[in-house]
This record gives sequence, structure tokens and C-alpha cells, in this order.
Amino acid sequence: MAIKNSCVYSGILFLVLLYGHLPTINSIVLLLGGNGYVGSTINDALNSKGITTVTVGRSPSNKSISPLSTHVTFDLVSETPTLSSLLSSTPHPPSSVEAVVHSIGCLLDTSSGLGGLNKYASGTGKDPSGSYDQVTKGTVEKMVGMLDGHDWGPDTVGPKVVFVSAAEAGWNSGNGGDVVERFLAPEWLRRYLKAKRSAEGIIKDSGREHFILRPSIIYSDGDMGSLGARVGFTLGERAGLKFVEGPIEVKTLAEGARIMIEGKGEGGVWNGERIKELVKKERRS
Repeated sequence: MAIKNSCVYSGILFLVLLYGHLPTINSIVLLLGGNGYVGSTINDALNSKGITTVTVGRSPSNKSISPLSTHVTFDLVSETPTLSSLLSSTPHPPSSVEAVVHSIGCLLDTSSGLGGLNKYASGTGKDPSGSYDQVTKGTVEKMVGMLDGHDWGPDTVGPKVVFVSAAEAGWNSGNGGDVVERFLAPEWLRRYLKAKRSAEGIIKDSGREHFILRPSIIYSDGDMGSLGARVGFTLGERAGLKFVEGPIEVKTLAEGARIMIEGKGEGGVWNGERIKELVKKERRS
């Protein structure tokens, strides 16, 4: 009996030692558009809390890379990846992806005739390389297809999704925004909002836990270029115009996304004011 028990204990000890030496798989966050204005700020917010990330963008990263972050150069607008191929140059397996952030987009697409101004509107310094359907809706379709194409096992549909949309995507819910969109908005803005709504619908229909962020004007401290628009939106909100939402600082937006990824916010649609309140609550705790 003593010999038998000794074998059992030795076996348990062997398994404990073996498990202790097995490499652990750390969860990561995948950021599509992660070297853009919003995406890079979300990346910084995640890294500051010790969260490992992989950023994906059509250009090499022009920022100093944190030890917690890996950059992959890939043009999701013109190419279609699998999750395995996208992560093939990183040390992270597909199963390690806990959340995916989509912040690919442009305010002024090629067909708007104002593409040259996009670098001022977005802060990325890049001109658009396609239509809204290609840049926004198309890349969301590819993201969902990429996640659906991976076997996550029987008990989960895979990572949660964070999508950076726009406050004006909610204009079709009324409060005067539908009238503004129909009669006053330029044609390019109507196409922009249509693409955002289509992308939101694809994400909602995917069955994944999702957080749809609908910020209005996004700005950085000391950014004078957007001051006029910020003042206008702030005054419109204070005047009680239901379809106008005040601006949000990009770091606040990024903190909100980080909090949601960490599981401290309920899924669904988040406008700028709700995001600000979530961040305030986190800072008070």
C-alpha cells in the first residue's frame, strides 16, 4: 500500500512540476487600425495597465513600441487575412486573442472629393485609400469573418469586439438628427453614416459580446485645429439640441475602451457621455 501511495504522490508531483514548466498563454488584445490616432491611444491605455497587444495597420508603426506591443503591417482594406496568418509573425497564437478593437476608418473618403483633408480630420496624416464601404464596412466584414473562421472550442464564440463608430450614427433614431441627415447633411456624410451603421449591424449580428463606441468630435489636449468644431458641438449640446453631442478627449475614449475590455462595462452601444461617466467612475474607485 505504501509503495502504491508513493507512486500516486510521485505522479502528482511530476504533473505539478510539468505544469509549472509549461509555457503559459497570455491573453492579448488585437487592435485593427492600431497605429492610427484613436487606435494608438487605446493601445497606450492597454499597455499602461500591463495588457499585451498586437497592433495592425497598413503602414509600419512610427511610434516607439512598448515591450508589451507587437506591430503587424497589413492592409485590411485590400487584403483578407485569417487570424493565424495575421499573427504568424508574432509570438501569439490565435487562441490568445481576448478582444479585438476596430478603429479603421476615415471621415472623408475618395469619392467625397475632399480626401486631401482627411489627415486633418482624422489626425492620422493619411489619405483614404477607398470608399466608406471598403474602409469601414468591408474591414468589419473581414474582421468578423476572420474570427468566425477560427475554432474557439465548444463553449465560446471567441473574443469580444470593440468598434469605434460615430455619434451621428444614432441620428436615425430621431431627436431631430434624422431631419438633419435627410435635408442638411452632405452626400458624403450620409454615405459615411450608412457605412458605420452597416458595420454596427454586422457586429451585432455576429453574436459576439460587443461594445460600439459612438463618440462625437475626438480631440487631444492642446489640439487647436479642432477648437472651432469643439466649441460648436459643445454649444449645441448645451443649447439642448438632442442630436448634438459634446466632444470627447481621445485619452478618455481610450480609457473607456480599456475598461470595457477588462470586463467592467456592459456590452452594447456607448455614446460619449456614457463613456465619460464610465471613466469617471473608474477613476473614483
